[in-house]
Amino acid sequence: MIEYELCYNPHIEGIEMRKKLTTVGNSVALVMTRDMLGLLGIKTSDEIEISFSGRTMLLRGLPEAERAESVSRAIDQVFERHDGALRRLATLGDEADTKG
Repeated sequence: MIEYELCYNPHIEGIEMRKKLTTVGNSVALVMTRDMLGLLGIKTSDEIEISFSGRTMLLRGLPEAERAESVSRAIDQVFERHDGALRRLATLGDEADTKG
C-alpha cells in the first residue's frame, strides 16, 4: 500500500512526503513513485547517494559527471582484478582472427 502526503516546509526548499515502508522478503523497502524519481532527476537503473544526519536520510541523484566517474572507477577495478584473464582472452581473439 502506497500512502504519501505532500507537505510544504518553508525551512526546506521543495517538497516533503510521508510514505509507509514495505516488506520485501527479509528486508524493508521504500517504494518510490515515478513522480518521486522525477523530483530527484533519476531513473530506476541510476545510482543514488544516500547520507544520514541523525534520524534523517537524504537521497540525492548523482550528477552525470559523478556517474561517469563511478562507472570509470568500476571498469578500472575490473581490469585490475582480471587483467591476466582479459589479456588471455584478447590473445585468443587475435589467434582466431589470423586462423579465420
